[in-house]
Amino acid sequence: MNPLLFVGLKNIIYYLVANTTTGAHITGIEAANSQEILRALASLAVLIMAAKALGEFFSSIGIAPVVGELLAGVIFGPYALGGNILVYGQPLVVINKYVDAFARMGVILLVFAAGLETTFSEFKKIGGQAFIVGLGITLVPLLASYMVCYSFLNVGTVGAIIMACALSATSTAIISKVLEEIGRLKEWEGKVLLNASVLNDVIVLALFSTAGSFAPGSVVSPVSFLANFVVALFMWAILMGIGWAIVPRFINQVTLLKIEGSVEAAAIVSAFALSSFAGALKLSPVVGAFAAGMAIGASGSLLRVKDFTRHLNLIFSPIFFSVMGAHLNLASLHQPLVLVKIVYLTSLVVISDLAGGSLIAYVFTKDRERAITVGLGAVPKGEVALIIAGLGAVRGMIGDEAYAELIAVSIITILLGPLLLSYLSKLGEKVRRERREVKGAIPVPKSVSEE
Repeated sequence: MNPLLFVGLKNIIYYLVANTTTGAHITGIEAANSQEILRALASLAVLIMAAKALGEFFSSIGIAPVVGELLAGVIFGPYALGGNILVYGQPLVVINKYVDAFARMGVILLVFAAGLETTFSEFKKIGGQAFIVGLGITLVPLLASYMVCYSFLNVGTVGAIIMACALSATSTAIISKVLEEIGRLKEWEGKVLLNASVLNDVIVLALFSTAGSFAPGSVVSPVSFLANFVVALFMWAILMGIGWAIVPRFINQVTLLKIEGSVEAAAIVSAFALSSFAGALKLSPVVGAFAAGMAIGASGSLLRVKDFTRHLNLIFSPIFFSVMGAHLNLASLHQPLVLVKIVYLTSLVVISDLAGGSLIAYVFTKDRERAITVGLGAVPKGEVALIIAGLGAVRGMIGDEAYAELIAVSIITILLGPLLLSYLSKLGEKVRRERREVKGAIPVPKSVSEE
């Protein structure tokens, strides 16, 4: 980073923090709110700067930037350096309601962007094989994780559902990047895995929304949960139907306007409106944002909205993930039992994804390498998993210890999945090369003189 820029940012942060301790010209509630806002701005400045720097570093070494953004929040959060570095007697970073508001805005935009990558036309194109694989990589990890979390981790019914959703949510962004790097994106396994991940997103978000309708710590019967899940799917179908019927036409009409940024504004209006409508239907607002993104795919402005949202998320992505990292209480990781749970849950994720994805893929292909590629491709638990874990923690559905375990498992799988896929690809290429060499080694007959 440019030293002059760093010094300038440092001075701005010091000014903001320093001014939170003063305010003689403001009194009462107004003074308190003013100070909270200034503290939030200072905290966001630190977190954004750290998240972008660490995200850039991790990207340069081939690791998803989201890992750097998350770790930036952990390192500079109030439980670590952000709480121990004092400026004019005040902690450098605090997480208050204004910081959380920015993070919640970020999650809406992130899920909206995910919806833009999953249009209705693509959803309808999911073939029978991809549909079955999608069920496999979702339901097997989901059920296995739920049974383990409920039976052994003492997190309650709702907490177990939240953890199971996070541990079964695949990362489409990481999958597509890794498959492209190893040359498998256009192959059968690449196409099936990407389409299957679409179904995975839909099921996991619907389950998360259903779990959110129950009070944290409450006892939920299977019949009650299933009934609520069916209702949630029905409501989501209505929401997507409304989005598909209205949003594309709304966007296409707005394109006729001459005002700069009208299409971009209309896209954000659609995301916020459907998020609010989802909340009114007792669904999670992220479900509405996802539906809005899917609906815009049917308009003629998809690429324009994608580019605009990508630029917005250059800021809101590091805000969300760094704030989620800042919520992580490092004291939760000090207990040896927690580390054992992290290793156990990570192993569970890998085994259940291989069982749910690879076994089904092998039935279709009779090719071990392709089948294992499908299973390993589902291992990384990225953006959606972190969103579920973060919202679950903020809403009190899971405790600090469970949240720490989910964050750790997410980071490990983001690192482990691509490494295993890369190794499998190199191993497969080596085996194929050796087979070609064996086939090409034609015996040369002895000459008459040699005889």
